[in-house]
Amino acid sequence: MKTIVYSSVSPVVPDAQTVLSILDTARTCNRAHGIRGVLLVADRLYMQVLEGPAAAVDRLMDNICRDSRHACIVWWLVEDVDGRTPMFSDWTMAFSRVGPVEARPADGLEMMAHASLHAILAAHPDRAASRVVRGFLEANEQATWPRPR
Repeated sequence: MKTIVYSSVSPVVPDAQTVLSILDTARTCNRAHGIRGVLLVADRLYMQVLEGPAAAVDRLMDNICRDSRHACIVWWLVEDVDGRTPMFSDWTMAFSRVGPVEARPADGLEMMAHASLHAILAAHPDRAASRVVRGFLEANEQATWPRPR
């Protein structure tokens, strides 16, 4: 099993329809290929954890790198985690907005409760992916995002 954590920047602030489209596609494809993970969105910034069979995760990352909705892709972690339980074993693609609560749009998107996300991360303190995501959350929870005019 392989874990990849990456971040990217969206050319525009993704609206609810864009995020729903990403999640629908991800959940369908991930289910078919044994991939699990979480997508975090902080204004125009995405962070995603992908876990699954190495070949399937590599193919998915190739597709993501060609996707025009992603720019400035940064690979934070590539890790072989054979023999370990996936961190997001119950989620084909969990989702959460990140940032101050008052800045999160009330657009009805299904979200993983932050408490659940933090519980998953806390249950895997030895995993590098857990540390990377916690750092992203801590950096963005208090951030204020200027909206483009």
